[in-house]
Amino acid sequence: EFRRVLFRSTALKGQPDSGLIYTELALEEMQNLEGVDELRVLAMANKADFYRQLGKLDRSADGYLQALQAADSTGIGDSLKIPLMLGISTAYTFMGDYINSHRWWERLGSLLPIMKRNDQFIYYNNLGNDHYFQANYQEARDCFLKAAELVKGDEAKLWDYYTALGNLGEIYTCLHKADSAQRMVQQADSFFRKVNFPPLIYYLATTRINLKLM
Repeated sequence: EFRRVLFRSTALKGQPDSGLIYTELALEEMQNLEGVDELRVLAMANKADFYRQLGKLDRSADGYLQALQAADSTGIGDSLKIPLMLGISTAYTFMGDYINSHRWWERLGSLLPIMKRNDQFIYYNNLGNDHYFQANYQEARDCFLKAAELVKGDEAKLWDYYTALGNLGEIYTCLHKADSAQRMVQQADSFFRKVNFPPLIYYLATTRINLKLM
């Protein structure tokens, strides 16, 4: 039931604050229940993700760490821990704590062979962001290229694919490769105008400005 409540309050209404409240209530309900270890870890992960959406990155990282500790104590396998570790790594990236983000991205890298393709995409895309924020543009380019290749040609992953192309457009601009940047930006801009998603349209417009200045 708590998963249905979370879905209504966040995915449909876009209210992470409400999602956080319902998740805390769900965790309270599960305190004295047996046989719900995976659900408890899932709820803890949801709570950490809601903190991320609310911009409380330190609490998000701490929440994911607690969820991972709970997963370890209940014997949950590595494949189910991967989303938690992705959450930890990403939180540290956006906090600008690159010492800890590097440590967790390296740990995750050893699990790439058992990752689902969706998790591999998140890994490369978010690691690319980590490199971008540190101005490691060559490394960021390599990550975004791998992310794009993972979902290329998959009709169910068009958003992921064109997001990766938009990121590549920014990276190629930073690398002063105007022709490559222009191709990436045009493809991504065409898609996000088609689906009418203003945040990425504005992001791509900024990249276009930098291209014109170049």
